[in-house]
Amino acid sequence: MVMKKWLKRFSNEFDGKLLDIHWKQWSALGVASHKSPESYWIIDLEALIVSTLTMGIKDKRLMSVCIEWLIKNGEWLNISRFKRITNVFTKQLFRTKETLLSPKVIVLLSDTMRKLSGSSAIKKKSKHHDSYAQVHSEYERLFKEFKIRDTAQKLDTLQSPALLQLLLRGYYGMDARPDIFIYLLFNKQDNSLSIARNIYYSQKNVYNILEKWCKTGLVTKAHKNYILRKSIGWRDFWSYGKKQGYLNWVKIFHLLDRLSRAFSTPPWCEDMYLLSSFFRDLFDEADEIANTLNIQISDPRSYKGAMYYDAFMSGIIEVLEQLGSNLS
Repeated sequence: MVMKKWLKRFSNEFDGKLLDIHWKQWSALGVASHKSPESYWIIDLEALIVSTLTMGIKDKRLMSVCIEWLIKNGEWLNISRFKRITNVFTKQLFRTKETLLSPKVIVLLSDTMRKLSGSSAIKKKSKHHDSYAQVHSEYERLFKEFKIRDTAQKLDTLQSPALLQLLLRGYYGMDARPDIFIYLLFNKQDNSLSIARNIYYSQKNVYNILEKWCKTGLVTKAHKNYILRKSIGWRDFWSYGKKQGYLNWVKIFHLLDRLSRAFSTPPWCEDMYLLSSFFRDLFDEADEIANTLNIQISDPRSYKGAMYYDAFMSGIIEVLEQLGSNLS
């Protein structure tokens, strides 16, 4: 019983830190929030929305501002990319038949947007019949009771380092070009397949854009890798002289949202040994993310059984704290 209470308390702390990261990013997008706006990490709009839909059941106000923001600013959403990222979150979870995000939630979102704004380009057929019936009913009630409360405003300025993705969409358009540009801005070079996988577009689309950029001189090509010309100068220009950081938010949110789900799902939430086993499965993903933040995740081979719990989570908490801090 003592162990269950301790795990529950830790779960609440973890979710609080994760939800704060969401609030910081929504605050930068013009939402009324108790958190200061994100001003360092570049926000990935599609990743933020999908993760908010996943976590929103734990913070109904967060879900509400997401829906309202989309109704007022839906033209900034890249629908095809949103669908690709949604597919990542709606796959069945390892060790369970549940999905992290039910496709039915996307249907509810689309129906709500269409009802209140008259249109919605978001469409998703509910193919899965997962067993998360109680959560389904909570989502249905949340969408049914949703009302516009003016907590989200129409975007009127994009001059923030954190809003570079949207700024470039205003400049380049709503295709893959903004995300390709940002990726090359913060990665010295890469091939079209790797770029496409990291920014969630088709390789053919990314390749065609990069080949055209080669002809204009915006990028150069070394073997199969593409390199943005004068990347340092571009970063100074688009960041308005302020510090700026780039992360793969799809991978980050996908990892952290799965941990949040495990902390609230029996039998994992009641057993430190099962959680430790789950952490071992996630080590490679967690280690990759932590390395981008210069944080070390303990190697599971150095720990036996449930002893890995504290070692793994100390690194994850450090990740959460760094993502939620003001680095600008």
